[in-house]
Amino acid sequence: MQILLTKTAQKDLTRIPKDRRSRVLQALRALESWPLLEGIDIARLKGYEEKIYRLRIGDYRVVFLTAEDAIYILRVVSRQELEKVLRQLRP
Repeated sequence: MQILLTKTAQKDLTRIPKDRRSRVLQALRALESWPLLEGIDIARLKGYEEKIYRLRIGDYRVVFLTAEDAIYILRVVSRQELEKVLRQLRP
């Protein structure tokens, strides 16, 4: 499956320290084998019309949307920022 990052997600990645960024990028590469993933902490978020998920990588969370042929990375944020970001995504 193809992984596509929004401009906001790309900007989010630049704010993450290099050592943690490499761990996040490694997890994003693992998403290419969606939905056959093992050992990765993913949860579907309730209350959204689209299939929006949260991927946990240490203190960081990746919010993404799945489509038939691609996974769209919406945001990459610290867990402290997650609630604020999720409120912005609600319809």
